[in-house]
Amino acid sequence: MKKVIPLFFVSLCLIILAGCQTAAPKIQQYIEVKQYHSDEHAYKTVSTHTSARDTRNFLSSLDWEEANLAKVNSPDYMLQFSNSATTVKSANYLIWLNTSKDKAEIIIDGENKHVQLDRQTSAKLFDYLIGQPLTAIK
Repeated sequence: MKKVIPLFFVSLCLIILAGCQTAAPKIQQYIEVKQYHSDEHAYKTVSTHTSARDTRNFLSSLDWEEANLAKVNSPDYMLQFSNSATTVKSANYLIWLNTSKDKAEIIIDGENKHVQLDRQTSAKLFDYLIGQPLTAIK
């Protein structure tokens, strides 16, 4: 009988602890991609999706340089990361395409980081962002 009472209390405590645990909510990461429309002088959302992890990993793997650049024209694309746990959004990634639309240049707004991409890397970026090859962009 002396062994049953402590065993009962230990079992009761384990049941209570197991019942009080809740699973952490799954946080969804989003990426919003906006394209500049020069005829309207405005940005329109072209893509909002949840494959943000791959895109974020891709962007962080790039060879960013410290630079304080100012561009005269508006960026062709802007992208921003957010998640379902907060309303805070990441810095804007500003993307310009060259005149032949086969290479991209990215600046992280407010962080003085800059990178110029080659054709292959630019194509891979746009596959992540809009699911289309860079050659399909007009």
